[in-house]
Amino acid sequence: MENKELETSQELDALRQQYAAMKEELDKQKIINGQIFEKAFNKNIGTITTDKKICLVACLLGLIVIPAIGILRNSPTNFIILVECFIFLMLVYCYFLYRKYDINKMLAYDIRSSITSIKQYRKAFTRFETITCAAGVIMVLLFIPKIYSSWSTSSKAICAVALIIAMCFLVIYLSYSYAKKVLKSCDEILDRLAEKQERQA
Repeated sequence: MENKELETSQELDALRQQYAAMKEELDKQKIINGQIFEKAFNKNIGTITTDKKICLVACLLGLIVIPAIGILRNSPTNFIILVECFIFLMLVYCYFLYRKYDINKMLAYDIRSSITSIKQYRKAFTRFETITCAAGVIMVLLFIPKIYSSWSTSSKAICAVALIIAMCFLVIYLSYSYAKKVLKSCDEILDRLAEKQERQA
């Protein structure tokens, strides 16, 4: 009888040790997962913050570089003015977009308000990117005949138009690629906030 009790006690001790080891391993895994999620979360925040800087710097460079190139290449004055106005409007919209939807401020709200704000920012960002790309393409297409006629020979004119179209497509591709990255970051932040909201419920 005593032997059986001793065996049972030993089995219970072994089970307790196994349970303690499993619990310790699980706690470590939770800590690791938390660190991974935190790192990913901060990376997504960084992506949105970087987009703000890229947008503002690109617009400022455009305001400086495009007139210089236009003057050197004898581009139509009305085309340069229109492009400058377009870039200036982009700059103003971008400034107010990120002033209204500052990611750090949005995350400082309660979870429900943060989710709502980030969804609003996502819509505003998508609208901004779509309008910018569409307006840029329309503007280039409207002024291709004038750009063509501003060159002395047809071969140079064709090269100039081809270069402008290629640059337009390159800008759209880069803008689309980075916009996808920003929207993905928004979605991942929203997922993390939704998980946090569920845990608190």
